[in-house]
Parts: sequence; C-alpha cells; structure tokens
Amino acid sequence: MPSPLQISSEEDAWALAEAIVADRKKIDLKDVQLKFLGWPKLTVYIEKPPLAASISPPMMEALLEFQSELYRAIAELKYSHRDARRLSDDDREAYEILVQVKDGSSDIQAALESALNKFVEGAIGKMEPEHIVVTAIGLALATSATIIFKKYLNDRKEVRLAEIDKEKQSQVLAGITALSEQESKRLELLNPLFQKSVSPELLETGFEGSRDALLRAVSRGPSAKVQGVTVYSEDAHELRRSARRTPTLSLVSKEVRVIDMDTSNVTRRIVNFRDIATGQDFGATIEDAVFEEAARKTLVNALDTRTTVWVEMKVKEFEGEYRDIRVLTVSVEPPAKLKQ
Repeated sequence: MPSPLQISSEEDAWALAEAIVADRKKIDLKDVQLKFLGWPKLTVYIEKPPLAASISPPMMEALLEFQSELYRAIAELKYSHRDARRLSDDDREAYEILVQVKDGSSDIQAALESALNKFVEGAIGKMEPEHIVVTAIGLALATSATIIFKKYLNDRKEVRLAEIDKEKQSQVLAGITALSEQESKRLELLNPLFQKSVSPELLETGFEGSRDALLRAVSRGPSAKVQGVTVYSEDAHELRRSARRTPTLSLVSKEVRVIDMDTSNVTRRIVNFRDIATGQDFGATIEDAVFEEAARKTLVNALDTRTTVWVEMKVKEFEGEYRDIRVLTVSVEPPAKLKQ
C-alpha cells in the first residue's frame, strides 16, 4: 500500500519544492500517495466589513475569476487547451472551489485541496509521476502561496513608483512591505520547479487575473489580509492607478495563432492569440456583433488545427503596449489592404 505524502501547509509545499529542484526527492506514485489536507486555500480576512459574514460584489467577482482561472488551468492540463468549455459537468463539479465565510467578520476561505487531490488521482497513468507531483505542487503555490502574492504586490509597487515623481515616492505605498531574504530565496525555486511541470507558462501567469481582481476588490472596500498579507485599501487603490498619460486609439491587423478561448462568460468573451510576427501572446475581447457563426467557426477551427488567422482589432496603445484590445473582424485571408 502506498505510503502517504501529506501537504498540509505552504511550508510543506515549499519544502517539497526545494527537494524536487535540488533532485533530492524522486517520487514514484506507486509507492507514495500525494495528498493535500487543509491546504491550499485562498484566504481573505476583512476585519470590519460593512456587514458581518458577507461577501461584497467586487470580492465575489474576484472569487469567480479565481474559479474561472482554475477551470481554464484544468482544461489545459487535461485537454491541452486553456478553454473551460472543454470541461464536462463532472469536471466542473470535481474542480469547484469550496468557499466558506465565517461569522463575526468576513473571513473568506476558498479551499482547493479537494480539486488538487482530484487532479492527482485523475492524472495517474496519464502523466509521468514527476510531472503530476510538480504540477500539483506548482498549482498549489501559484494559487495560494503567501510569498507569491507578496511578490505580486511588490511588482505592482515597483511599476507604480516608476510612474510618479521621485519626491512623492516616499509618501505612497508604505504599507507594501518588501520581501525578506528568505522569501526571495524561496522565489528562486519557482522557475526551475515550474520548468519541470507539463505547463510552465500556466503556472507562471495563469492566475494573474484573480490577483488583479482581489486587488480591485480591496481598493473598493475596507482593508484586508489576503493570503495573510495586509493590503490597505488606499494602497490597493494607488497600485491600480496609472500615470495620467493619454492612450491613443488605433486599428491594427495581425496574423495570429489562437492559443485558447474562454467564451463561458457571454458578456466578456476572451480569446488569447500569439502574434506570428513577434511571438508575443495577448488577450482580446470579442463582442456579440463579431462573434457570429462564421467568425466563431473560424476561431474554433484555428484553435483545433493550429492554423493561423487574421484579425483586425481596435486597440488603445499606451507607452508602446496594446491595452483594451477588441476584435472587429476574423478571417482566414489577410485584409485586402495588406494584399496589395
């Protein structure tokens, strides 16, 4: 009978990650049963909510985004496409996060242990044992590690401070504490750990949207502890501000490869593309008027066959970056103006 390898805390996960990266631990799932118990979980503690044991609409949006990102991650790991539509009803039930709100305050806990245990059980025989363990530990850390959320805040702080006058820098974002030396050393484990998984890019970037949504929720309400990290409402608001520079609107046409699609939210359909010319990935919104049958079939076919398509997009260009990208047309052939 396999002996249990239990992960009950973030400390357990980091210890296993360190052993794997250092090649001190080879795990054969025939001999070992990897089990998550009581962790990982997303935690948000609001000391003085307007209504006890409640979830505000912005916080609910953050939890829904977290669930959506988990569904997309599982779809990529199981079906090789980061498209939640590929999940069956049984999949969605198996990987549903369990949210608890405790009385007296708003102590919100979204448990992932059941979802990760289901992933491990379902992957046995379909993935290499090392890939199963590394991917499960990577998912646990990417979704729930205090250090990773703290790094996210510090990265946002660095960007924001670069946008404002130097004389004002000491007056803002003082509540965002720097990473300790030990925390920084632990973060150095992430890249080599993720590279051992079946999808490094998923673990590195797959949960940025829910972190942004959590920050947005805190900026609109009282201060909170997210993954044990205190985030003051005024700091969250400041992190989400941008320097007052005017973006420019433009129309661009690009040859792209469809990476994945999320059309589960009918009010905000997202397609992720890879620019053939630059190799860069970007996400774009496709509205109802564009997402009619012909365009939908073209996108789905391009995703399934890995062929390229041409998209014409309306974009806001801000300091050399495209933002608020909206697809206007989708076609197999390049626009007529580019054929000339």
